Amino acid sequence: MADVLTVLPSVPAAMLASNVIMDVKVVEGLSIYASLWPGPVRCLTRISSVRDQPYFSEYDPGILPFEVEFIDELEDASHLLDESAVILAAADNHRDLDAVRITKAPVVYIIEYTLRTRLQILSVANAPRAAKLKSAAWVMGMELKRRKAFKAARGLQANGLPAYEAYAGLNPLPLLYYDSRLLAADGATAEDIARKRQAVLTGFPLRLAFSGRLERMKGADYLIPLAKDLSERGVQFSLAIYGEGELRPEMETMAARIGVADLVTFHGPVDFRDTLVPALKSDVDLFVCCHMQGDPSCTYLETIGCGVPIVGFANAAWEGVLKLGRCGLSVRMGDTQGLADCIASLSQDRNGLAELIDGTHRVSTGRSFEDTFARRVQHLRSASGR
Repeated sequence: MADVLTVLPSVPAAMLASNVIMDVKVVEGLSIYASLWPGPVRCLTRISSVRDQPYFSEYDPGILPFEVEFIDELEDASHLLDESAVILAAADNHRDLDAVRITKAPVVYIIEYTLRTRLQILSVANAPRAAKLKSAAWVMGMELKRRKAFKAARGLQANGLPAYEAYAGLNPLPLLYYDSRLLAADGATAEDIARKRQAVLTGFPLRLAFSGRLERMKGADYLIPLAKDLSERGVQFSLAIYGEGELRPEMETMAARIGVADLVTFHGPVDFRDTLVPALKSDVDLFVCCHMQGDPSCTYLETIGCGVPIVGFANAAWEGVLKLGRCGLSVRMGDTQGLADCIASLSQDRNGLAELIDGTHRVSTGRSFEDTFARRVQHLRSASGR
């Protein structure tokens, strides 16, 4: 099948007797590839033994709009790679960097994490110093291999400005995009924006929110101290936390101990489209993003697309999004006091907050899930010569 698009996702899948267990975001992406690519789409995925994860779901492969093939090593699937019109591989998965060596079919890499981000993630890991140094050496070695692969690839799709600026010069056909699962039909309309403006201008307590994994990598450990800082400043607010992770018990205990439990609500993992999106559009005035590393979280465009401005640490990814337009504010990395000051200021300056809400609509226009994937598929077609 010389017209097949072969996708190597970075997240592995699990097998049941007759079904597969896959990351929901991976399935959504593969499904839209299948709707836009002029031919069959095949997913080559490695086998995972982990089946019980909050963001995975079970699927009947017979009704999925794409094929699913399980592989062990990339070399074992060389015949499937060779018959592809183009291969889309996740360069953040070091095991797929050999794709350009194994096959003569054109390869397009996706890249999200820069070397700086990888080292940032490593720095906050709970590991001995010697182990971190050893891991850092390995990361540096993989970075050299990654850059070599980009030079040999037919194309490169960079998620977020940091990755684009770091790697676009290595490849003849680079594309910058901003990841988002938000469908055009689900995004905030002009009417939604008007309602949001009116809500914040009433002067009621600010409705803050965070969504994501409750882990240090996502800065979740800053949320409860931030709530304490806001409370001590006399800011009237509530904080809704959507997501699950290893820090949740510790966060709940801390919230009770320091007296902010009545201001913070833990919702756990929720369905993105059915629960989180409606909540962001109707019940949230401002999103708090304490990400300590510059990975291109889809949280940014999804939140902005719901008409919610973001106040967050000035990591490389968020700073890159802010270059698109005034849709939020940033403060120095790790500065919870500055974050509290910023939120307190917006609580008093409701007209300023309303202007940020207007900015979200301008930035998100033309960057829906469908818009983004249409550009990415057109890029793949260019890479394949179709």
